[in-house]
Amino acid sequence: MKPSISLPLLRSVMFILTAILAFSCKETVTEEENEHQYINDWIKDNMDVYYYWTDKLPASSDKTLSPDRYFESLLYTFNSQTAPDGDRFSWIQDDYHSLVDGLSGVVAQEIGFDYRIYLFQEASDAVVGQITYVKKGTSAEQAGLKRGMWFDKINGVTLTTTNYRSALTIAASSYTITLLDERYNDLGQFAGLTAGKTLTLTTQSDYAEHPLYLDTVYTLDEQNKVGYLVYHFFAPDNGDESLAYDRAVNSAFARFKAAGINHLVLDLRYNSGGYSSSGTYLASMIVPTLDENNVFTYYRYNTALTSYYLNQYGTKSLNTYFATSIKSDGRVIEALNPVGSDLDGFYVLTGEYTASASEQLINGLKAYRNVVLIGDQTYGKNVASISIYEENDPKNTWGMQPIVAKFFNKRGQSDFTAGFTPNYQIEDTGAPGVLELGDTEESLLGTALALIQGRVPAAPTLRSTKLQAKQIPAPGAWHRGLIIDNGPEIPSKIAHIR
Repeated sequence: MKPSISLPLLRSVMFILTAILAFSCKETVTEEENEHQYINDWIKDNMDVYYYWTDKLPASSDKTLSPDRYFESLLYTFNSQTAPDGDRFSWIQDDYHSLVDGLSGVVAQEIGFDYRIYLFQEASDAVVGQITYVKKGTSAEQAGLKRGMWFDKINGVTLTTTNYRSALTIAASSYTITLLDERYNDLGQFAGLTAGKTLTLTTQSDYAEHPLYLDTVYTLDEQNKVGYLVYHFFAPDNGDESLAYDRAVNSAFARFKAAGINHLVLDLRYNSGGYSSSGTYLASMIVPTLDENNVFTYYRYNTALTSYYLNQYGTKSLNTYFATSIKSDGRVIEALNPVGSDLDGFYVLTGEYTASASEQLINGLKAYRNVVLIGDQTYGKNVASISIYEENDPKNTWGMQPIVAKFFNKRGQSDFTAGFTPNYQIEDTGAPGVLELGDTEESLLGTALALIQGRVPAAPTLRSTKLQAKQIPAPGAWHRGLIIDNGPEIPSKIAHIR
């Protein structure tokens, strides 16, 4: 089922919520204000129960605000000085279908690639984009776009710090992209970017990205076989409840097992999170000794909700345990293919958008085995959310994703709000000569392979020094977060959470 929380039954959890609708003959209430109040009542009722920082909710609130502004007014917003433990991640949007689709990798209008945006000169507002990976089955792939390519115009408009977001949010069925070519001198040194060709590409409606981007095995020598898996987000399927994505990852591990790998390189550099169940399955195939009685992670909710779970279900209800099989509604779909006991080394490739469910996997496995991190500092998100919306209320199309819990590993560790610092700090993009994912000379993967063979990692095999480029936030770097879909059961009379 889709993630949903049923409001009428929500009130029976632990609170008696009193909703007083005040009508005044002295003041005319507009239809828009009535609509706002209806949605805002729903927002407040749910936040009172599930929000992690319920003790920080304001005593009073203005329900005449638009729902998005009202939601924001309730948040215990992060502030480095006054609220260093505050909320950086809760969000709401007016179409819950888009919210849920996005979490499963389904995009209404897909341009065909992920990217990063760079500002080259502080004195200029001009920016350029660099492709981080091209999505499979898209017009961009068919046209020959590759990881590492640069671009500076969309639909003939030069990208700047003020327009790049809107320019790259494309609703039309086609668009043009103007590429930049890397120029090198006679010595093979990078000499700048020059104007390249302009391509016309088509967007793809309701595109469902598969999170398993690549899996392969490298035989380095007689002693070292390496499994390499590129995983872009945690999701069981595209929303059709087939568990197709979880099963695809399991099949990849079956191939690793059959090949006899003794090292695993897990590429999470672009993985900003996703569903906790998928993370649990993946971690279960990597932990050295797989035991369903061992804790992978545990959650701490707000005081009232934690007490409710403890009283209703006991301490174990707050724990997530390793799994030996993929299940649906308690029914075994297929056994997992663990390789953890065969591994001499485990390496995770990271980036600044490695977040949430990815960090949960790293944190959870650190309690059981050595985890070597290669790449950039991870994002630092140790909290989890749930999807809340009403499927059967035509008056309410809103969906919200509030933070509801903090997660820990079995040792009680959750201290990574600044992110995990890699053992080997290596740049990914923002430089010329960026190679394809899976290329054994690619900077992050190449470092892992060198370590496995006992070699001192060489400097990244880029054709020049890093450009003087400053990365700036881009819509291509969207955070999914961690969505709890295998946490403690909430009675159906209160809510259904996926």
